[in-house]
Amino acid sequence: MNLKLTAALSLTVLLCFGLVGQSLAQTHMPGVQPGDEFVYGITSYWSSSNASLTAPVQFLDVNNTLWYNVTVSYVQETNVTAMTAQHFVNNTEDNRLITLDVESDTMYFMEGFRGFYLANLSVNDLLHPTGEDGEDGLRVNETVSREYASSKRDTNVVIISGPSTLASDPTNMTLGTTTITYYIDKATGVLVERKDFTEFPDQSGTEQHWVLKWTSLWTITTPVAEFPLPIPVLIAIVVVVVVAISATIFYKKWRTRPKRHRR
Repeated sequence: MNLKLTAALSLTVLLCFGLVGQSLAQTHMPGVQPGDEFVYGITSYWSSSNASLTAPVQFLDVNNTLWYNVTVSYVQETNVTAMTAQHFVNNTEDNRLITLDVESDTMYFMEGFRGFYLANLSVNDLLHPTGEDGEDGLRVNETVSREYASSKRDTNVVIISGPSTLASDPTNMTLGTTTITYYIDKATGVLVERKDFTEFPDQSGTEQHWVLKWTSLWTITTPVAEFPLPIPVLIAIVVVVVVAISATIFYKKWRTRPKRHRR
């Protein structure tokens, strides 16, 4: 009896260690698959209190984009390969093949879309655990519920802010502040919104504002219509309708029943 109990306890301990080891060995992976598709809108805006200044060229180029399409073609471990197409108002298109290691943020082949991240990250998790940033890198600040592509999604928010100079004028060393906010769909690790906002003493602007407009990954949710009338009134209306229908049926049956003839 003791031998059986000892064997059972040993087996239980080994099973527990195996489950613990398996959970520790699990790592975050991309949440996308080949064939997944995403369509973004990209806009920018700029304003200045100095009448002699004009909008930087990169702001104008962004607003010439009609849409930006991303289609996943291959996923291997933490590497995501995708085809991207940036379509402009003049009917031209910039097509690229990119491969991104979402764990380190390493880009292969052509430089391009970096909107893939590890799925199911939690608050304080590193955005790129094996990247050059190391332990001082970007971390998830919070998880909120936001609506993208007509659906409410749990969204990881990552914010980075720091000093910057005018990229369009290297000779101007006036310091400004640039804040980049990433909104990342938690379940899939896909960028759903990004805003790059730069502010100087006499000008400010959003250099790039990406927003997910459509995706094949989740279905569009339709909000439940609100009743314009109070519930008691609706119940009364239903009762009246039911009574009216019942009375009509009874009347028809009474009209069509055979009449008895007197002899």
